[in-house]
Formats: sequence, structure tokens, C-alpha cells
Amino acid sequence: SPPPPFHICLTTSEALARSPVFSNDGQQLAYLGNDDGFDTHNGPMALRAMRWREVVREAEEEREEEELQQQQENENSVTSPTSSPSPSSSPPLHSPHITTLISPVLDPSPSHHNNFPGLWTDSLLSPSCWSQGDAHIYLTSVWGSSNVLLRVATKEGGTDENRVEKVEEAMDAAGG
Repeated sequence: SPPPPFHICLTTSEALARSPVFSNDGQQLAYLGNDDGFDTHNGPMALRAMRWREVVREAEEEREEEELQQQQENENSVTSPTSSPSPSSSPPLHSPHITTLISPVLDPSPSHHNNFPGLWTDSLLSPSCWSQGDAHIYLTSVWGSSNVLLRVATKEGGTDENRVEKVEEAMDAAGG
């Protein structure tokens, strides 16, 4: 019988990853994630975007390398019965092709109530969350005691504070 299909986990460094949505041009994949996980029902999330084809290519190369290493270890164990098997633990994939657009904020400061408190959402990314041209991602989050619509710039660089803005503030600044 043929071998089972090969599946690739694209978020091996994440304890939690959910709500993947492809960009309009199909080149990027946005998702909500958290490296450490959390004990509550919902907690602070990161918003990440990956150039998924590059991440898949890296994962395939890593898998091929692990298979070759396993094959060599198996060959060595046949010729050398005293060798002990090595643990099969591969390091998490920390890809340069994954960009953190919003980092999780674990302890938002109440003294700076106007500053971005981090991404606190129990909703999924909308299938149409990417703007035309893929320059922004739109999503909702709790800010203070309100659910707000956020616009997040997808260009690399900058900090959470200058990458994220409330949509109503952006509309006011544009005269809308």
C-alpha cells in the first residue's frame, strides 16, 4: 500500500495556532498564534503572517534531512549493535519567513489606557480580512472595555503601536 500523505505543520513553534487566512494574492498566510499557550479560555494572541511556500520548503528540507539521518542511524545500528538510538526530537521551526505583526501583550499597563493593549480576541480572522493589495489585515479585539475594529499594516518593520490603529481613528484622520 502507498505511504500515507505527507502533512506539514507550518506552526511548530506555536503552542496555539488558529484561524489561517490566505492573502488575496495567495502568497501569505495570516493566523493567530501564541508561543506559550495559556490556561484560560482565551488569552493574548499574536497576529502573524507567513510566506507559506518558503515555510513549506524549509519544512520539507528539514524532513528530508531527518529521514537521511534516521536512515544513517539505522544502518549504523545494524553494523554496530552497541550504539544507542538518539532521541527523535527536532527543534521547532523558527522561520525567517514568518513575521509577527502583533506580539502578545501579557501584562497591559492600565496607566496607559490609550496605548494599544495587545490582541485580545475570541473571534476568528474573517476570510476577507486582507485589504486589497494585501497592505493591511482587519480584525476585532478588545481595547479597554470595547470590541474595536483594528487595521494592521502588513509591511515588515515598526512596532505594534505604529503598525496597529483603530479603524474609526483612521477614518477620522482621513476625513471619513
